[in-house]
Amino acid sequence: GSTPILKENVVLAWTMEPSHGGFFMLAPKEGDYEQLLAIIDRREREAVEGPEAFDLQRGWGHVITPPDHWHSISGIEGPNATIWKWHGDFADQGLLYYWTKYYKRNVSIIIKDEIENWTSERGKAKLERLIPNGFLAPYACVSERDAWRDRYARARFPINIVPARDFR
Repeated sequence: GSTPILKENVVLAWTMEPSHGGFFMLAPKEGDYEQLLAIIDRREREAVEGPEAFDLQRGWGHVITPPDHWHSISGIEGPNATIWKWHGDFADQGLLYYWTKYYKRNVSIIIKDEIENWTSERGKAKLERLIPNGFLAPYACVSERDAWRDRYARARFPINIVPARDFR
């Protein structure tokens, strides 16, 4: 058969975060719950016993080293974001990112209109495939007319609110 577009775990990047704790899909596997509890327990012990409550280099248990880095929708983190510093990094959003990308090494991360598919190679996370801009456009809930209207409104209202869309 053909290669599926999405991996069995799907994470949505958000405005300034590489993972959104409110929008994701995980494939349930036997033993996952116990493994997650062990990861949380280890993190809590490190927070209590270590010099810092949360290590921005190691995060939930992985040092992100170039060329690997994380992305958000806004791109505010810059091109080489390798520290665990985003909203919820020490909570659900950080755990979700660590679990899918570095522990399970099996995830599709949707970043705006791109999809990063991550897999495992020699025990490390590897970008298996990047599905480029525009691939998801035919599946969008917003028509091209609405998208144009939103772009125009954003030009006139530079804050992150588009009145024609956000206040219906």
